[in-house]
Amino acid sequence: MVDGDLNREKFRECRSYYIGTDNVVAGGVLGKAARTIMQDRKVTSGGYVQFAGYTDNDNARGRMNGFKDAVGEDYTELDRMPDRTQKEKARDNVRDAMTKHRSELVALVGIWAYNAPAIAETVAEQNAVGKYTIATFDADVQAIKEMGAGHIDVMVVQNPFDMGRMTVKLLKAMHLGDDSTVKEMFPNAGQPDGDVFTTGLRVVVPGNNSPLKPELFDPKVVEFMTLTEFQEWLKKYKLVSS
Repeated sequence: MVDGDLNREKFRECRSYYIGTDNVVAGGVLGKAARTIMQDRKVTSGGYVQFAGYTDNDNARGRMNGFKDAVGEDYTELDRMPDRTQKEKARDNVRDAMTKHRSELVALVGIWAYNAPAIAETVAEQNAVGKYTIATFDADVQAIKEMGAGHIDVMVVQNPFDMGRMTVKLLKAMHLGDDSTVKEMFPNAGQPDGDVFTTGLRVVVPGNNSPLKPELFDPKVVEFMTLTEFQEWLKKYKLVSS
């Protein structure tokens, strides 16, 4: 499987390998980033809401659980709000969260790509820019613009380019019986999580004035970039988003 894995506890034997993001790790990276930003802003407690298409999806659940673990017990998860991939519903959820949790809400967390602009645009619409820490996944075209406008504090970005490239490499090797290539990609096959090939993450920040710095993250897992550096990388490969 590629990009989105199945429920490993129940159905792992239904596929041979997984190529993509370790969503629990990715959620942890975003949680650590959000915590660092809030502490830099002297926001030492409060609540957050996480937004996704489906909160019972394994991809989303892994990210949300990873975020919750890493952001720590000083910050309370107030809700997980699904939108069933409906963009207007995604905006409605942000409005509802801001109203329902008005007194304790300090952070808004976008789990799927379109949640980032939904959060940023709604916060701006409500004249609340700067009131919340906004931490999101992926680099939607509009999300890139919103970060450039100062409306998103951090994005954790996957590497779908490598997901596609490595998936084709694996399929070709499996088809040709090229066991050496399969072994190279999965040297720990048969061991716990030896069937998982992760394609890395990028932490993207608005600029050098961000409290987030490269040394906060494991360089084996995370490539740290400013928005300008990320846009240059996209341009290099003729891409407009992640």
